[in-house]
Amino acid sequence: MIKKIVHTQSFLGMSKVEVLKELGDGFNFYPDNIWYYELNKTWWGLKTIMFLEFENNIVSSKYIKTVFGNINMDKRE
Repeated sequence: MIKKIVHTQSFLGMSKVEVLKELGDGFNFYPDNIWYYELNKTWWGLKTIMFLEFENNIVSSKYIKTVFGNINMDKRE
């Protein structure tokens, strides 16, 4: 289950290939610099999303947001 992996692993320093092996593609476009994975979704639409940001195909940051509706790829909002 993806939730268990997220809590035990930081992903920082991992390559895109390594992330794909751990989590799968998750509908992410390989060349994108930000990938996201849905960790949880409630029955009323509240989603917990993990974002992985890449620099030179290596994870440089990980952050988790809770959102309603569509996922905004801008981490500042």
